[in-house]
Amino acid sequence: MRKARPGSWLQAALLCGTTILLYGLLFLLLPRLCPRFYPQSNEASALLLIPLSLLSTAGVLLYELKLWHWMGSDLLLGLMLLLYDGKGLYGIGLRGVLLDGSVPRYSKALALGMILGLLLLMLLLQSLSFLLKRLLQRKKA
Repeated sequence: MRKARPGSWLQAALLCGTTILLYGLLFLLLPRLCPRFYPQSNEASALLLIPLSLLSTAGVLLYELKLWHWMGSDLLLGLMLLLYDGKGLYGIGLRGVLLDGSVPRYSKALALGMILGLLLLMLLLQSLSFLLKRLLQRKKA
């Protein structure tokens, strides 16, 4: 078993802190600053997926962390989403469409499935970023 580098725990702590800040921004601050996009719209979906994707990819490429560090950060995000997902923010847990007077309904079971899907998407993106990082490192060597 290899010993962890001294800076890796600091980077992992920074990753968890960044995850908490990102959650606060996406689920607590932005819905109050831009209420017209919430709970569900194409713009809101972009406001969720773009920062998560960009920060995740950039973090994998910049930090010297293992994939399990990222999985821990994803689980932290999932736990925070389970505790508070905004009852339909970004369409998480909403069943139906807002069309012709019908109103989408919130379903906790659907929210659980959507949160799991989001976490799997993040894990896939991070795994692909790790693969890209390995390929770039091999090309340099």
